[in-house]
Amino acid sequence: MSEVLNGIFANSQVDYVINGTDIVLKRREEVSNVSNEKYQIKGSVRDGNGEPVIGASVVLKGHTETGVITDIDGNFVLTVPAKKVTLSISLYRI
Repeated sequence: MSEVLNGIFANSQVDYVINGTDIVLKRREEVSNVSNEKYQIKGSVRDGNGEPVIGASVVLKGHTETGVITDIDGNFVLTVPAKKVTLSISLYRI
């Protein structure tokens, strides 16, 4: 019975459960490829002369709540949700 049902529903969004003499059909739950892994990016922000930029804002583009400020040596460490991200770096001068 399982072989027949597997063949019938192989390329569909329908899943089944055999419950005694009943076959219960339900929508197949999609498996998420979203990972809870976090990645650390370490870097340094320098100006055109190679000098460290102190206090620059380094933010995950599109996620302004995920960001850090460079330290006195221009260094930063940022934890991000994916291996490939785009960072936005800015410095406000008064």
